[in-house]
Amino acid sequence: MIPSENRNLVLKTAINLVLDYVRWTQLVPMIIGWAFAIIMVLALFFISFEGQIDSMLQRAEPYAERLLGPAPENTETSGSGTVELSGDDIIPWIYRIWGAIAFIMWIFSVIRTKIWGPSEKKRLKRKITLIALAVISFVVLNLLFFMIMGSSNTRGELIIALTLPPILLFIVSCWGVGISHFISKIQEWVETLEFGAKENMAIN
Repeated sequence: MIPSENRNLVLKTAINLVLDYVRWTQLVPMIIGWAFAIIMVLALFFISFEGQIDSMLQRAEPYAERLLGPAPENTETSGSGTVELSGDDIIPWIYRIWGAIAFIMWIFSVIRTKIWGPSEKKRLKRKITLIALAVISFVVLNLLFFMIMGSSNTRGELIIALTLPPILLFIVSCWGVGISHFISKIQEWVETLEFGAKENMAIN
């Protein structure tokens, strides 16, 4: 028979692992959102300084050809294949990718905790403040790049482009961080429980 102390530890570990996976399922939208935000900023950066970057690439091209050889020639293929996808085809794949990313991040989190120990806990207010600062930085960078590039869009379209993505990013980030904080509180409560305590009292 498994001792009550070991059974207590196993149950707590299993519950914490499940809660950690649930935490990552709620953090995945935030991670994807910030990945797209970074890609968007980088794309605007390259577009804004396209002339300078092209000039640098042209100057670097002879050196690259000496090291790597001539660039391969483009081969064009003609074809008129079309693929039609419906929502019923896409949505299951979205859930699979979502679950797979959460699982991978959960595994990395478990490994990191085993190697370096649990991360330092921050207050929810501080986390939301950091999110707000990051979103403000995102807005400022977008505004700066739009000013450098110029735009043929109307003022209303620019306002939507500069406000809607940051607002959605802030909401998704606050949701993920808030759920993660709530799960941490549940895990702290689980640590105070003693599974099998009633059985021990009855035996004694």
